[in-house]
Amino acid sequence: MKKTAKLLLCFLLILSLLLTAAACSKKEEKQNAAGYYILKTVSEDGEELDLETLGFSKDEAFLLLNEDGTAVLYLFDELTDLTWRNNQLRPVEGENTEPVSFTLEDKLLRFESDGTVLTFKLSKDDPPDLDALREKLAEPDGPVGCYILDSMTMEGTTVDAEQLSALGMSAYIEFYEDGTGIVDLMGDIEDFEWEDDTIYADGEALTFTLEGDVLTVTDGDGVMVFHAGEKPETPTVIPTEPIVYPDELPEGRYYLIEASNGGTTVSGDDLVATGLSDTYIEFRADGTGEIGIMGETEEFTWEGTVMTDSIGETQTYTYDGTCVFFEQGSIAMTFSKDAPAAKGELETYWDGGWYGWWMMENCTGYYADLEGYWWDLCAEIDIDESGTGTISLWDEDFSRDDPLGTVYIRIDTESGADAHGSLVSVSGSFEIGDIGEGDWNASPADAGYDDCLMFTGKVQDGEDSYEYTIVLRPWGTLWDDVEEDFLPYYYDDWYLPLIEENAEMPDYIITE
Repeated sequence: MKKTAKLLLCFLLILSLLLTAAACSKKEEKQNAAGYYILKTVSEDGEELDLETLGFSKDEAFLLLNEDGTAVLYLFDELTDLTWRNNQLRPVEGENTEPVSFTLEDKLLRFESDGTVLTFKLSKDDPPDLDALREKLAEPDGPVGCYILDSMTMEGTTVDAEQLSALGMSAYIEFYEDGTGIVDLMGDIEDFEWEDDTIYADGEALTFTLEGDVLTVTDGDGVMVFHAGEKPETPTVIPTEPIVYPDELPEGRYYLIEASNGGTTVSGDDLVATGLSDTYIEFRADGTGEIGIMGETEEFTWEGTVMTDSIGETQTYTYDGTCVFFEQGSIAMTFSKDAPAAKGELETYWDGGWYGWWMMENCTGYYADLEGYWWDLCAEIDIDESGTGTISLWDEDFSRDDPLGTVYIRIDTESGADAHGSLVSVSGSFEIGDIGEGDWNASPADAGYDDCLMFTGKVQDGEDSYEYTIVLRPWGTLWDDVEEDFLPYYYDDWYLPLIEENAEMPDYIITE
């Protein structure tokens, strides 16, 4: 294609009416040219050019001539207000007020200059909503604004907004119109530059996508999700008296056991629950070191009580002979050679949310009308390392805080139990029935499916009675290995959408 760059520049100037001189033409007969014209063709030296190659499509270039003598030109994502009379256009604003002439023949409106012709065709369609178009053009180009961290995923481990808050972790990213920005991670601020869908920081390139108010930043296997919001205020920090520590050197590996930010403190148990118990800092005897978090590592050097990272930034720490302490702004972290205790095998398997259903059968007396009724059911199991604890259950009419039943349980790893043991009741209640020692006894393989618990029982209240069945599987399990009539009633409409969002088990079962 010949002289494409010249063509675009030429017509940007011509059609924006910023020429220092205007072409003159003979007066033509007066005609009513009012109407909505869409760019049809562009030609140069008699050769027609492809509009898509030039970056135009329908409604991306148009000229609107109103009956009242006003006009609007839309070209290159810019709206220019004009006035028109006979076959001449004039700009409403600008230093140059010389008219630009056009010709109109057979509903085709043409501009011509130096062999280049731009042709608009009269359209029967309604013109675009100019107010809406002006508002759209006034919006920032790209992700300009502030975005607050919602979740982060590293090495397959996701820390959601609730866990971030519990950990006292706050972060935001801010994009500026000039192509620069900052990221603030718990008070540690770094600059970056951005262009199109890429962020450039510390010699690395991170990609991002923006869908509505949700910004997703990807760095290798790591993903951070942000939402548009107001820039958070920096908390006020009250200085503390300096503490004098001994002169021992902290050689060795230290694990994060406590962290705080702006008054929120995270304990070792919280770190274990959110998968951050293996966060560590290691001081080597040769003056080098390593920081590890969620599978990512960063090297540093150290001397005395000063650490220097790979780009030359320094951080001071203190050491009391047992623990290493960091303070920066409102953030404080404590590292110890003793890592937070991880959950045992029993806790890892049993603790947490379970989901399924329960059904009433062989109903008599008061319960006769409920024969065959069934409800979706959530359960929360909480045991300690010895395998004793509780299970709380709630259906569509109850909640986590107001459960249908709470039963004290123990996990039996003997008596012929499978690899995960059997859940055995100790005492408690379900619906109106009392649950005693051994009334519930089920292992995850008894129902014939992997990780599936099934309890049965009977409630007797005089002549009123019913038998029940409870089926539960760990929250997040896909039930695609069972028959359709074995699925919970709201499995497709309520449960699956939450699982696809990687959501935690809610406090209520919402069925409407």
